[in-house]
Amino acid sequence: MNGSITRSALCAAAAAAALVVFAPQASATAKNANFVGTWTTSNGQPFTIKNENRTTGACSGTTSLSRGGYRLVACHVTGDHYAFTITLGATYKSYNKGTLTGNRLVGGFRDTNGSTGTYTAVRR
Repeated sequence: MNGSITRSALCAAAAAAALVVFAPQASATAKNANFVGTWTTSNGQPFTIKNENRTTGACSGTTSLSRGGYRLVACHVTGDHYAFTITLGATYKSYNKGTLTGNRLVGGFRDTNGSTGTYTAVRR
């Protein structure tokens, strides 16, 4: 067997092994971002996330529109991304999603009336 081929094969195998050892690994204990708190939004529609399971990402909360019968439902956090829906009755839905960074977020919505928009928010 040619010595240079054997050395090349060994170098390639060593490089592949190094990639496996040093490749980033997902942590089994990684938690989702903290979404709990009252968020003051740039569009004047604040909301409060009252509970969050940081492992599963399930969350619950209320919207400033709750007095008008609106409900904040289907709240979920995955990593630093959030999503929730605001409903009114059986037909209106506003689908919200965005990204959390510490005490700030950037998000957007689209609703069943065809409206869309973006907003920012800070946690009080």
